[in-house]
Amino acid sequence: SVLLHEMTHGLGFVSMTNPDGSSQVAPPTVYSSYDNLLYTGNGNKLWTAAGAFNGVASWLTGGDGGLVFTGTNAHQVFGTDPPLFAPDPYEPGSSVSHWNTGMAGPPLMAPAIAAGQMVRDYQPFEIGALRDLGYTTIDPNQLNAAGDWMHYR
Repeated sequence: SVLLHEMTHGLGFVSMTNPDGSSQVAPPTVYSSYDNLLYTGNGNKLWTAAGAFNGVASWLTGGDGGLVFTGTNAHQVFGTDPPLFAPDPYEPGSSVSHWNTGMAGPPLMAPAIAAGQMVRDYQPFEIGALRDLGYTTIDPNQLNAAGDWMHYR
């Protein structure tokens, strides 16, 4: 469970923001593709196209209606923009880079997992989020017995 969760961060489900909205990497306008899909619950985009923080630090801790992931595929499956983990105070390493607590499922990208709990499947909206980040998904029903993608003519 934890390995799959951490691998998903490595696939790009991660924010590059500090608690004040600045970038964790240099130059100061470098953010992730994931960050580009983050808005406040009231519809304010967190970063400009040029990579400048477009808000105030309180937005990263739930101000302005909380934080949401606005990917089209995730929205379609979830029914609305899925909420993100934005506690006050900001929790480095957890804030912004996970789904909000208390979501049914639970989602693989929750901010914590209980001892002995196993979460080894993505929720459908999480697969949508990965598609929003640029990944292609393959329907397992389209694989042959050898695990190869079957091509149809």
